[in-house]
Amino acid sequence: MNRELSRARSWFRCLAFGLPFAVAAPLSCAASGVEGEPEEGPVPDAGVLPDAAPPDDGAVGLDAPSDVAAGARCSSGGFCYEALPVPVPLVAVSATSMDQAWAVGGDAIVRWDGTSWKSVYRHDGLTSGTTVSLRAVFAATDDVWAVGSTPFPDRRIHLVRYARGDGGAPVFRDVSTEEPSVGDFWSGWLTQSADALWFLEAGSGHVLRFRDAVDGGMTIDRWLPQGESEDDDAYYAWYGLWGFAGDDVFLSGMTCSFGSCTGLLAHYDGASWSLTVLEDPMIVTGMFGTRAPGQPKHLWLEVADASTGARSIRLVPVSSDGGLGVPVLERAVSGCGAFMGSAAAPGAAWLSDGCLVHRWNGSTLEVTPIAVGGEPPGRVNALWAGGADEAWVVGSSLPYKGPKFLELGFAARREGKWLVDGGKP
Repeated sequence: MNRELSRARSWFRCLAFGLPFAVAAPLSCAASGVEGEPEEGPVPDAGVLPDAAPPDDGAVGLDAPSDVAAGARCSSGGFCYEALPVPVPLVAVSATSMDQAWAVGGDAIVRWDGTSWKSVYRHDGLTSGTTVSLRAVFAATDDVWAVGSTPFPDRRIHLVRYARGDGGAPVFRDVSTEEPSVGDFWSGWLTQSADALWFLEAGSGHVLRFRDAVDGGMTIDRWLPQGESEDDDAYYAWYGLWGFAGDDVFLSGMTCSFGSCTGLLAHYDGASWSLTVLEDPMIVTGMFGTRAPGQPKHLWLEVADASTGARSIRLVPVSSDGGLGVPVLERAVSGCGAFMGSAAAPGAAWLSDGCLVHRWNGSTLEVTPIAVGGEPPGRVNALWAGGADEAWVVGSSLPYKGPKFLELGFAARREGKWLVDGGKP
């Protein structure tokens, strides 16, 4: 889940169903992110790390480091900000370890090599004839998938693959698709072997699976999980996707019929989808799960009451047959946006609502400060959990000064070595 999720969810619900709840209270139907309309900027007085603004003329070269998070600045919660090689907001991050991380923003991909962030890819719009906006990244060892879209009105899903070809060194290649891009928010899961990327544009009824084709293209499998009845007139909208294996994939969302909506979960067993309607009046608006193989499986669910709009987070164990157990943790939340998260193990997860960052250590869920000197870095767009004590956080810097100024990004890491008495570096 990313920063566009709360805006898009609110837009989707206001238009399609008029449901009485909104996942992100600060956002209204007007803040939809529709092409051609200016997006609302971050709150002007929210603060920013020192020297975050670009020069007066807004002219910052691509290779110039961002000042929003020049190294060695750490929060009391142990998050240290690292300089970025590109002046763009980072919208997604993935890693194989704290020393091997990847992030995307705009048309660029950056990589942390254990020492610094480096620019490793930028889409060549002159050669391709179109621009691409990257908004998701999934990393395995020497194997990375980045997902973006081409511009409005002919929006299509565009993939960037970093992988070995013909037994040689890993290289980047662009893969265009004819798949329409229906929104600016997403949910996805990369198999452990990196041979398949499951992808969902939240609010859509379709689920996609991308696989490399022998000819260098892409094989795309499509599903439309819904009721078994041929005369089923209900509407299905999926918001979250997570997998534990290629034959153990979950979806979360809702089904609506004649203006009445109920929460829904779906499970893929390698052959077919099975649907489960939630017993309580909750819509599952987001989901992510544990990724460590061989450990107990858990799902984190963000749910919203269909009548009141009250939100909560649940941590639910998953049985071997795909069934959900009694929640280990359930907490009401408010926050400034939709929750996102990453779980390394059942007792090691990091979550954020876009403003605050929360750490789960297996027994408690607590806020971990990311502000430096009382000044928040900006909007958290994504995070990756390295463990109960380690995480990467990326986002957009504050304040937003208008369309004539470049919006910058930030990246902060937290490592176990920073944990001393009191949690201060």
